[in-house]
Amino acid sequence: MVNLTHTRSTVTILFSVLLLAASGCKKLIEIDPPIDSVNTGVVFNDPDKITAALSGIYFTLMTNTGTPAFSNGHMTVYGGLMADELSPYAGASNVADYQFFTNKLMLSNELVQPLFWNCAYRAVYLSNSILEGLQATTSPAITDSVRRQAEGECRFARAFCYLYLTINFGDVPMPLSTKVMEEAAQKRQPVGKVQEQITADLVAASQLLPDNFAITKGEKLRPNRYAAMALLARHYLYMEKWAEAAAQADAVINSGLFSLPGLEKTFSPSSAEAIWQLKHSTEGTVSPVMEEPRLLMPQASLSLLDPATQEMMLEPAMFEEYSYVFIASFSMTDRLIQAFEPGDKRLDKWTDSLTVPLAAPWNGKKYRFAAKYQRLAATGEAPPPYYTVLRLAEQYLVRAEARAHTGNLAGAVADLNVIRSRAGLPAINAAGMTAVLDAVMQERRIELFAEWGHRWFDLKRTGKAAQVLGSIPEKQPWSDTRLLLFIPPAEIQNAPGLSQNPGYTW
Repeated sequence: MVNLTHTRSTVTILFSVLLLAASGCKKLIEIDPPIDSVNTGVVFNDPDKITAALSGIYFTLMTNTGTPAFSNGHMTVYGGLMADELSPYAGASNVADYQFFTNKLMLSNELVQPLFWNCAYRAVYLSNSILEGLQATTSPAITDSVRRQAEGECRFARAFCYLYLTINFGDVPMPLSTKVMEEAAQKRQPVGKVQEQITADLVAASQLLPDNFAITKGEKLRPNRYAAMALLARHYLYMEKWAEAAAQADAVINSGLFSLPGLEKTFSPSSAEAIWQLKHSTEGTVSPVMEEPRLLMPQASLSLLDPATQEMMLEPAMFEEYSYVFIASFSMTDRLIQAFEPGDKRLDKWTDSLTVPLAAPWNGKKYRFAAKYQRLAATGEAPPPYYTVLRLAEQYLVRAEARAHTGNLAGAVADLNVIRSRAGLPAINAAGMTAVLDAVMQERRIELFAEWGHRWFDLKRTGKAAQVLGSIPEKQPWSDTRLLLFIPPAEIQNAPGLSQNPGYTW
């Protein structure tokens, strides 16, 4: 259970996040001091207050008061480490990160709870708080359209968090209210039951939310109907409900709202491809822009300097002093780099590289970094604070896989070739379900690399983790028990009804 011992009441949590939203989301409204209960009708007697509360959800997922979380880049980083995408520059000297890289997490690892558990449950709790406040208010100012929008966004956000909680932990507690004592006593719910709730929330959200981005003036910062359908398509794919996954992806693809821009525009703010993005708020926080680019890209790109300066910086004495500026915390593995086909433009457009000095201890090694977002300039300027969560290319890949499983191999190949064409690759003509599914997995690996842990989840859900990851020296001996993270010990201590995942002992 989320650590509710730190929560004195529903009111405290709700208003603390509302206040964060007010300071961190361009001061949408001024929030009154906390009142005795969110159920008095006072909290939601004004649509602007609902907007501020909803903004608090996105603030939690992205900015998180300057704290790393699964949703502001660390699902990408640590999913990449657990798979075969990323390698830590610090090696074994950073014990916590290296445990993810070797898939040998210890219960003493201090990253699991804050990154993958706390933030998700905080967003769930806030979503439940708003839903209860909506149900309680009788204010005529809260119109049906306002209610539908708010309920749709809350149910979407709750489903989003539960999707990642189940993928990472398996069975998890599933609070659907803010009744602290009742929810604190809840045991882990079977994955199947949580999946039913995810489905129900996303189906409801797709019916409640509008089919446009008018509420955010064209920006993709709050989910609409197609965001709910896109997430539902992914959810159905993970559940192997092929026909349903194909139908949802098809609706998104054919909506006319999204298109595939050039590779350099894919991750730009309000990209034509983006279906839902999170935006970092710099007001009232000490955090720089989103976490992921700071970890996956160097602070400054040596390739953007003039040749003379590059040569100077690569002098051993100079490089020793400034290497930390030009080498990212995590680099792409050789396995990932070698998986790109010759001529794939994504290797050029979505990565950056650095060849270090020939002298020891660098020995001329070449590093390649994921750079899907704007590359950092030589001055170290920050990338744009827009983080793409859902995008159109994934929907083509969802539909391709679902089509292959339902026997529509020609349709699956057609979808793959849409993605390959943008990457500058020739069309494929795979024949037979096995060949087509292999092509789908290859395209997912390259198109979605270093993005939201897709590779890690794909290896898990297709049963290929042992085969692929078990052959990597650092990950041996392999154990399938490490396909799930451990339940944070502090949560088990606070809620003894919780059980630990197999394979984890003190």
